[in-house]
Amino acid sequence: MDNDRTPARTVILGSLLCLAIFSGCGQKGPLYLPDAGTAEEIPAETGTAQDVADTIEQEDEDRKVLEAQ
Repeated sequence: MDNDRTPARTVILGSLLCLAIFSGCGQKGPLYLPDAGTAEEIPAETGTAQDVADTIEQEDEDRKVLEAQ
């Protein structure tokens, strides 16, 4: 008698599985394609090691000038 209900269980479990998979997309509201101009740009590198070294040297020189005054 249990074998008579096996196809019904398979259909119900398959339906529940499909419902769970397709309901979890996370997008609320209508789907859309973003504009080409709204992509985030990756910022350029802020400085190289030489730039940092030059800045440190300049700060040291500025500090010496201020201490001499």
